[in-house]
Amino acid sequence: EFLLTFDSTVDIKNNTDLFRVEWEDADSGNFAAVVELCARIALKTPGTNGVEVNYLETLMTLRYELTSSFIYINDVDIRPGNANATKVKRDYKMRAFDCSQNSGKAKGQGQVVRVCIEPDPRAVAEGYRMRYINSFKFRKESKTNNGKAPKVVEQDAVVNRGNAKDKLSRLSCERGRTQCLIETMLKAQFYDGDGIVSAVGTATMQYGQATDQRRALQVTGISSGGAEDDEPPASLEEEVEVPFQVIARPPPPEE
Repeated sequence: EFLLTFDSTVDIKNNTDLFRVEWEDADSGNFAAVVELCARIALKTPGTNGVEVNYLETLMTLRYELTSSFIYINDVDIRPGNANATKVKRDYKMRAFDCSQNSGKAKGQGQVVRVCIEPDPRAVAEGYRMRYINSFKFRKESKTNNGKAPKVVEQDAVVNRGNAKDKLSRLSCERGRTQCLIETMLKAQFYDGDGIVSAVGTATMQYGQATDQRRALQVTGISSGGAEDDEPPASLEEEVEVPFQVIARPPPPEE
């Protein structure tokens, strides 16, 4: 619930951009005019720099008579704004990030790499939650000095929404939660030299916290990118990626 108030003042007569004159008395200088206002109420996510997720516009038309020292409001008309103007362009996203014990630092052989995947704050505020991780793998490409094709090392972590067969990864993803995570012990070949490993895959988020097969509509694509329907898509599949550095030598002792 909210209350919107504003004050009327005769000073409005000095700003002709705010009104249009309906009639005017040439002798007294008194006139009747119309002012059209738009009140915009926005819904944002919490925080100082909250993201706007929806808004409502209300159009108000005021008819008044103005003298040199008084303003008389004769009529007020209130109506909803243009329905199309109240629909926010939706662009729901997911994000993946390194949430390992040494997040943001280079990884060494023997360390467990943990990747977290979740809808971004705007999608969470709109009501989206995790559904499942479709697939996920690690890939490292190393340059060679002899002009040959780069050396590529790959390792599956999630295949067909389940753990890879090599048992070097563990998927934790409960449908309807805000976050899923993948823990992986990378093969020794990833540490043959320093380099960058790309963790990449596809994940699906759903609208709402349902834990069964309700609202099973599958919508594929990088994002909803401009869907302007009143009903949000039931689920969205998106590609996610997070890079991190690996080093050839063992990691330093944990402090």
